[in-house]
Amino acid sequence: MEEYSDGIELCPDFNEGDIPDIQFGYGKSGQKILVSLCNLYLSTKDADSLSAADSIADWCSANVHPYYFYGEPFAQYDWAKKDDSEYWDSMVNLLSSYDFRLQRFQDDLEKLYNDTQVLTNLYRYMSSDDSEFTLSQIHDPKTRKIFAKWHPSGKGTEQNEMIAAYLKTLPQFPLSLVLGDDLSFKLVPDIKSVFDVAYYALAKFVSFPTDLPIGYGDKTGMAFCEACGNIFIRHGNRQKYCDNPECKKIRNRKKSKDYFLRAKGCK
Repeated sequence: MEEYSDGIELCPDFNEGDIPDIQFGYGKSGQKILVSLCNLYLSTKDADSLSAADSIADWCSANVHPYYFYGEPFAQYDWAKKDDSEYWDSMVNLLSSYDFRLQRFQDDLEKLYNDTQVLTNLYRYMSSDDSEFTLSQIHDPKTRKIFAKWHPSGKGTEQNEMIAAYLKTLPQFPLSLVLGDDLSFKLVPDIKSVFDVAYYALAKFVSFPTDLPIGYGDKTGMAFCEACGNIFIRHGNRQKYCDNPECKKIRNRKKSKDYFLRAKGCK
């Protein structure tokens, strides 16, 4: 990372001769990318800039560069030259195009987390007569303004209009026709950043009916852990706690307490 008067910039870092690999794809599902980014937000939101930059750089090194580069040099260079100095010189110049500001990433990360919280709560609210959706679940000022007139007591036209207005603030995904590895045509979303991948996974999740079993098609259950607050991928529809050992201890203590109260006839 590089510190400037107006903030911190992150960029790829390689030693001479240490030729980077060009990675295509992510190696992880969109849901796992979404979960990972949301939890990265929780672990960095209260950290100082240098600590946050360290954590974000570690995440990028372990996963992928967060933003795509569309410059001409990448498309024009002859990538068959993998061992000569020309290749290395070109890579150095290309890598300088992959710099990004810490603040940009943090802003995108915060919006993704807030949108994930809002959308998953709206998903439960719209799918169940027992759930509620309140302004206390919204932290982003712009989103709070959209839902300022929300009435938790009923579902109607006004609520639907607010939800529709909110959905327009989310990233949209134009489709592109591509040739797949199996030489078949595929219609895929036009993704421009790792955040687009996460939003697309989130959109797919909430577009499935809640009564479908986990594992149906591309549906993967996601929830916020009732102990630590981290988002996690559920293994069952009733799972409320993540797989963190400390959270499992809290879950087990609660189950023991509930069992005791039921045995005493108090619950």
